[in-house]
Amino acid sequence: MSELRSNRITDIAGTASPIIPGAVINFKKVTTNTNVVFPNNSTFTTFLSLDYTPLLVNSTLLVEVSCSSVSKTTGGGGWIGIRLDLDDVDSGTMGGAFMYPTASNDTRQPFYSKAVIDSWGTSSKTVAFKTYGASTTASWSHQGVQSVMTITEIGV
Repeated sequence: MSELRSNRITDIAGTASPIIPGAVINFKKVTTNTNVVFPNNSTFTTFLSLDYTPLLVNSTLLVEVSCSSVSKTTGGGGWIGIRLDLDDVDSGTMGGAFMYPTASNDTRQPFYSKAVIDSWGTSSKTVAFKTYGASTTASWSHQGVQSVMTITEIGV
């Protein structure tokens, strides 16, 4: 039987651990079970956010947002707007209308969305999932279910 033992694996220069392409190199998440209601005002407001500092300049970030119960109170019209911001600037990677249109009042659905973003360097930015109600009221983490936003940094 062959066996390989090592206390340390480094790059060729001997200064850092090697990055394996496609390997997860960092992970961070934020969760809430608090029901948050966004009024019918078409103004993006932060629902989930966290500060994130990429470990590498040239990595890829996978941002995922999920909630098992999102409620819309107006039937036959209205929608829930979504987007992902980096330091209060629309990233252009996650956005659009959700639950548009539905015929019944108090419509509830699960939600999942993801965005793939290139690293912005090794400085910290606030990553924020924002939402609003347009001609409806939107309720996230309806009835206390968990909502989650994760950031997975992947080496390239």
